[in-house]
Amino acid sequence: MRYLLLAWFVLFVPASRASSGVPSDFSTTIGDAVLCLDKIDPAYFESYLQSFFGPPYRTEGDRKWYRVKELLWKKEKISDVIVGEAPAFLAVIAEDSPEGAANAILESSGIPYAFDNGTGVSAEFGEIARYGNMTEVFCLQN
Repeated sequence: MRYLLLAWFVLFVPASRASSGVPSDFSTTIGDAVLCLDKIDPAYFESYLQSFFGPPYRTEGDRKWYRVKELLWKKEKISDVIVGEAPAFLAVIAEDSPEGAANAILESSGIPYAFDNGTGVSAEFGEIARYGNMTEVFCLQN
């Protein structure tokens, strides 16, 4: 009986946690780190994202993709969060142009991005770049 109870916890509790919805601190936890305002600890972000959104749907090398379908910076639709380990890396995929994402970030957080050759960089070393027909907003920490 004890093993059945343990199996139930192992199999069903993580699934119920993953579907419990978006945490109230999602915008500040993910948004601030992607803007390079917080230190990126890949293990923390992997655990955080898995707790609320389930396991990554894609893994390539040391990078893991989590499907989130949420809003950041009050109006940017985010489809994915990507976590990388070597070096520490956190990115979101915004369903907007790089300039549109930069405007949303500026309106919400006051952080401007300077563009050169289609890539935007902030004073905090956050970056914005085209990602297919969407935009990648990311922070790469060495």
